[in-house]
Amino acid sequence: MDETGDQAFLNWNMLFGPNMVRRSDDPMSVSWSNGRREPATIPRVNNLTLMFLPNVGYPWKFEVVASDPACGVLCEDVIMGISADLYKLAEQDDYQLSSTAKQSELRAAYQRNRERNAHVPGGVLGQGMRRLDWLGQTHWFAGISAGAAAKRAWGMDLPGSLVINATRMRGMSEQEAREAEYHTRRSERARSRSRRREPTPQPPPESDSEDSSEDDSDDDASPV
Repeated sequence: MDETGDQAFLNWNMLFGPNMVRRSDDPMSVSWSNGRREPATIPRVNNLTLMFLPNVGYPWKFEVVASDPACGVLCEDVIMGISADLYKLAEQDDYQLSSTAKQSELRAAYQRNRERNAHVPGGVLGQGMRRLDWLGQTHWFAGISAGAAAKRAWGMDLPGSLVINATRMRGMSEQEAREAEYHTRRSERARSRSRRREPTPQPPPESDSEDSSEDDSDDDASPV
């Protein structure tokens, strides 16, 4: 899954979901399909630990578990796992423990990622910082590295670990921008329909016992 030489690679702005992943040798309108079910590693394993390079500033490590233990972790499991972790809401401590410079970057990324702009998800991210905000402008997927890369990045052997490579933001092509805006608007419409389908809370019915007690008190009252 490395972007090396003339080999096909995955073109993915990680701010968007896995449906926006495209293989470089596929037409612009085609979402990634070829190779999704290939094993992520040889030999096959049932779980992997993933992490970003330290310079990205993404402090979390996370585990990807095989969706089918008989097949081991597949390429699509890795991509789905990355996206799932990126979309998690961050804790308040995650922000507070960041350096002053990183906090400034996070505030800028938070605002930028929620703009009405085809290059970012926009309002579908909702309120609250998500882990993807920690990527800043380094949110383009650039392949997966293992072994020596993990050791160089962290200064130690990390068996069963893979390093996620990422590059800084680049401009989308006109076709990519149209597709991103289409999927963003589609997600916003789905959220709007979901909100409309939610039942309106109804006030609780009046209790019969309360009515009875009120009637009894009127009967027992002395005339003025």
